[in-house]
Amino acid sequence: MAKLWGGRFTKGTDKAVEDFTSSIA
Repeated sequence: MAKLWGGRFTKGTDKAVEDFTSSIA
Protein backbone atom coordinates (compact mmCIF):
# COMPACT_ATOMS: atom_id res chain seq x y z
CA MET A 1 0.00 0.00 0.00
CA ALA A 2 2.89 2.32 0.74
CA LYS A 3 3.97 1.96 -2.88
CA LEU A 4 0.59 3.20 -4.09
CA TRP A 5 0.81 6.31 -1.96
CA GLY A 6 4.38 6.80 -3.13
CA GLY A 7 3.15 7.08 -6.71
CA ARG A 8 0.62 9.71 -5.70
CA PHE A 9 3.07 11.80 -3.70
CA THR A 10 6.75 12.62 -3.77
CA LYS A 11 9.52 10.24 -2.78
CA GLY A 12 9.92 12.10 0.48
CA THR A 13 6.26 11.56 1.31
CA ASP A 14 6.56 7.94 0.25
CA LYS A 15 9.15 7.38 2.96
CA ALA A 16 6.96 9.03 5.56
CA VAL A 17 3.86 7.14 4.44
CA GLU A 18 5.79 3.88 4.36
CA ASP A 19 6.89 4.40 7.95
CA PHE A 20 3.36 5.41 8.93
CA THR A 21 1.84 2.40 7.19
CA SER A 22 4.20 0.01 8.97
CA SER A 23 3.26 1.71 12.23
CA ILE A 24 -0.46 1.02 11.78
CA ALA A 25 0.02 -2.27 9.95
